[in-house]
Amino acid sequence: ARQTVRVGLQGIGTEELFGGRRRYQAMRSLSWWYRLGLGSMLAAAGRRASPPDADAGVLRRALDAAAAGAWPGDWYASLLSQFRPRELASLMPDAVVADSLHDWPESPDAVHAAMRWDLQHLLPRLLLKRADLAGMAAGIELRSPLVATQVADLAGHLPPRVLIPRHRLGGLMRQVERRYLPLRLCRVGRPRPRGRRGSWLAPALAGPLYSGLETRLLSGTLRDAGIVEGAVRELLLEHREGRRDRSDALFTLLQVALLSEFFKQPDAGAQAGPALNVEAR
Repeated sequence: ARQTVRVGLQGIGTEELFGGRRRYQAMRSLSWWYRLGLGSMLAAAGRRASPPDADAGVLRRALDAAAAGAWPGDWYASLLSQFRPRELASLMPDAVVADSLHDWPESPDAVHAAMRWDLQHLLPRLLLKRADLAGMAAGIELRSPLVATQVADLAGHLPPRVLIPRHRLGGLMRQVERRYLPLRLCRVGRPRPRGRRGSWLAPALAGPLYSGLETRLLSGTLRDAGIVEGAVRELLLEHREGRRDRSDALFTLLQVALLSEFFKQPDAGAQAGPALNVEAR
């Protein structure tokens, strides 16, 4: 790519800034249920239910999050995690795992607090940094215009009812699309694929990509990072045999393995560059 492209534009931040994530719907549902006094009943049901698949719907994920606690920070930590506490304990028995999120914003609106937490933590510390590493590995400078200070400031001052009108994820962005883009480029009318990476990942990881995935995850890199390979092998088998869709969990472990290998390289520190930052007010 570096031979023909020097600079690229990416849309990272759109879903987080403008309310396009399904977990925001789950946070809204949880807030509504707790205001009606149904929180304890939901938590009990969530503890009895089996863990949700990667392709689970909003209500199923909200039910699982209700079992994590009665505080919005607990719900959101559960919604972000690819693993239940018992699974984390099997993968990393010596690790100390936080039950909630630090620096949870003080806000009466749980959806607004979740979006602000993403802006302050998830975007700069994970999503943008990961994209920056990928761009440098390909020799391309990636720019993210949608997380510019002015755009982030505007999104941060808009209430969720404007960003997600009539409970439609990314509703405001869809209205902007219809106004300024050709209809063939808009998401309007297109079915939104279930699952965080659509419907293609689960069968691919269980089929043609399984051998390479297994080799990479069981190569010793995760073991060196403190992750138990026996637990990883169980996730692989569970997914391949069709007992549960573990594509999200396996994809997360793959990213951990690849990043671990990257930072083992002698010049990894120089390639990583300075930490990215997103200014939010």
